[in-house]
Amino acid sequence: MASPGASTKAPDGMPMTQVDEFRTATSTVFVMQIPSVNLTYTFLSPITPNDFLRQSIPFAYLYVTAESRDGRPHTVSIYSDVPGEWLSGDPDHQTMNWTTTPGQNFVTHKMQLQQTKPMTEQGEYIQDGAVYFSAMGPDLTYRIGEDTVVRSEFVDTGTLTSTIIDNDFRPVSMKWPVLAFSVNLGTVMGPSQPAVFSIGNARMSMAKLRDTQLVPYYASRFTPDQLPAFVMDDFQTALKTAADFDAQVDAASRTISDNTFDIVALSIRQSLGATELVVRQNADGSYDTSTPMLFVKDMSRTSPAVTNPVDALYAMWPMLRYLNASLGLAALEPVLSFASSASPALKYAPSNLGPYPFASAPIIDASNAPNTPLEATADMVIMTLDAARQAHDTSQLARYFDLLNSWTKYLLDNTLHPADDNRFTGDTFLPGLADQTNLAVKGIIAIGAMSVIANMTNHGSLGTQYESTARDYAQQWVTGALSANGSNIKLQYSANASCVLAYNLYMDKLLGLDLIPPEVYAAQETFYHGQLAQFGLALNCNTQLSSTVWNMWTAALSRDTAFRAEIIDAVALYAGQSNAPYAPFPDVYSSQDGTPSEVQYKARPHIGGHLAVLLALDLSSDVPSTAGTPASTQSHDAGKNVATCTRSVTGPWILLICVVMMVQVLLG
Repeated sequence: MASPGASTKAPDGMPMTQVDEFRTATSTVFVMQIPSVNLTYTFLSPITPNDFLRQSIPFAYLYVTAESRDGRPHTVSIYSDVPGEWLSGDPDHQTMNWTTTPGQNFVTHKMQLQQTKPMTEQGEYIQDGAVYFSAMGPDLTYRIGEDTVVRSEFVDTGTLTSTIIDNDFRPVSMKWPVLAFSVNLGTVMGPSQPAVFSIGNARMSMAKLRDTQLVPYYASRFTPDQLPAFVMDDFQTALKTAADFDAQVDAASRTISDNTFDIVALSIRQSLGATELVVRQNADGSYDTSTPMLFVKDMSRTSPAVTNPVDALYAMWPMLRYLNASLGLAALEPVLSFASSASPALKYAPSNLGPYPFASAPIIDASNAPNTPLEATADMVIMTLDAARQAHDTSQLARYFDLLNSWTKYLLDNTLHPADDNRFTGDTFLPGLADQTNLAVKGIIAIGAMSVIANMTNHGSLGTQYESTARDYAQQWVTGALSANGSNIKLQYSANASCVLAYNLYMDKLLGLDLIPPEVYAAQETFYHGQLAQFGLALNCNTQLSSTVWNMWTAALSRDTAFRAEIIDAVALYAGQSNAPYAPFPDVYSSQDGTPSEVQYKARPHIGGHLAVLLALDLSSDVPSTAGTPASTQSHDAGKNVATCTRSVTGPWILLICVVMMVQVLLG
């Protein structure tokens, strides 16, 4: 597989160079140049968060245009293929088959393993479903066959022989079969009409919640074989929707800084790439689209990956809230549904739901996926309140009030002095410590959040009790958490010379609770000024380790816009410098030299938290405004995708850049 820039020559020997590359929230664009023609390759991952149908479709686009550089006409043909490696983690032993289906305006190649295994992975490749590769454009030809044979035909002739049929189904690595297209763009002067390609991996068995089989949201309207037609017919709509979304994110981000835009543009597709929208199928065969669920996959802690780790949902929460709070409701639903059906009842929230894609039993591993009862419980209460308020939908609060209330009782007993299992957090790269102030304040904020939930669900007396307790705990926390001279928040109550990046204060402001006094925020911000290193703020004074997500949360809390920009610039410097070999965007690294911590922290959904700076926090003390965020309270009918480079195709967002591209130009 290769990117457009992987080859330095066009097939006829003319030098080809990459002259430009840029990205938006939905697209990555490469401009390639040969002596006579510019070629623009746009890899488009539509993001339409208010349309859950499109959101759930696991397809993306590539479209290619050409333009003369020398004022002379040139005939340009574009070639693209995908190999069987898209299917298999064991190319020497797994046999694939394929079909080609011509449509009215496009052609679709389909390939799949002969022996599929639903909801099973091998080498991060899903062992179920099919890959669909489609193309449309003028003078379209196509072929499936051995890679060297098919590519050589295009190099020699500028076209493919569609009538040659290879039905020799074989292992992926035997004569390496490829699914290929050639599009003749004709004689080119100004920008040409595009050659349009789409690709996706679609299947029907998506996940299980305990014993309930879940299917993709798109199954409520399409079978997998019907998806290519919808996707290709939808191309113009996808272009417009993407342009509108890009303009919105661009404007909101650049209001803060250009670096903010660069970080956000890198983050949205990667974070969404770990998600799948699923629904239950009813006994009568219909689909329950009224209560969709967003399954989130995190590959960073254990093997296999874990389902809906609560700490990941919390970290990426600003993105879900910014895009559409109903996505947040959908992400919380599997956790709440799983916990509500547990027997015996869970006295605290599960840290995760188990090995992906089976939400059956939480994985607990002391080193990689520790039990985090206090943190997970606080996270769930905080997010459930915020989702309900922002989506203007209290049905989830009402449905799970008793569960949330029982969890809050656990918080009452354990929040002020986290100990035992409550020493641990989702920041598994840090040691578990007793009496962590940043963890304790999260629990206090959650108790305050539950007071609001109680008031919203007609449990006013409970609301009053919880608010009183939260404010009492907050006063005690301030007394114990501040250093002796009041200059900063300590890592632990008893560690007088310590410090911590108190990012959980962000939720106090986001929810508008104002449990922590303004002078604490002011002192902590002043302290941060002296702690900012080249690549950001360290997580505490005992380590150089940092987190891009928690730095962006901290930046969002800054009243000093110049200092906020400094933190964002430090994160952007890390994201753009060459000392980050683990692609894509690893979020845990050294604040001193920008070295990523571990390879497993790449491609995590957590980086949706970078959008924290796009949410309007009222730092004066009032309830936060949502001005500047998308109109995202619509519920379940309006999509998204991804373009970060991961070979996993278990999620819906597939990288189109990993395809072979060639071009033939005939000089006019």
